Amino acid sequence: MDKGLFIINTGNGKGKTTAAMGMVLRSLGYGYRCAVIQFIKDESFESGEREALKKLGCVFETYGKGFTWENSEEENAEAFLKGFESAEKKIVSGEYDLIVLDEMNCCINENCFGAKDKEDIVKLISSRNDGTTLVFTGRGAPGWLIAMADTVTEMKEIKHAFNNGTEPVRGIEY
Repeated sequence: MDKGLFIINTGNGKGKTTAAMGMVLRSLGYGYRCAVIQFIKDESFESGEREALKKLGCVFETYGKGFTWENSEEENAEAFLKGFESAEKKIVSGEYDLIVLDEMNCCINENCFGAKDKEDIVKLISSRNDGTTLVFTGRGAPGWLIAMADTVTEMKEIKHAFNNGTEPVRGIEY
């Protein structure tokens, strides 16, 4: 990529991760090197996009423990720190054209489970190679983070089948 961007997908609506995975798919189609690091989401949970993107050559790592309220703060912080360390290495390496930090906004909004502060996040973003695009997804991106971004999209929920009792649909929701 000629110039990397910092992109945020946030909001309460569906589609933040899906949009980011679409960017990864598009980038892989052009032969770009891509990595996805998922926070919060549990690797044991079935994920169609994870399986498909791995088959296409995307580095895909999951560091979550699932629903954060089901784990101790220490467990959540430990998982986050492992993912953050991997993200740091990838971002500064210059090896990747596109890096997605899925659910990072949620981690920041929750003060990264006490693991990192604003200065650490700013340093992470600032350390990226000029040709690397960095995408953060998740609800609750704070204003200071939005101010740093080149592009911000807010997904707004209008209506969701889940609210009417429809269970998540394989291939659509996950």
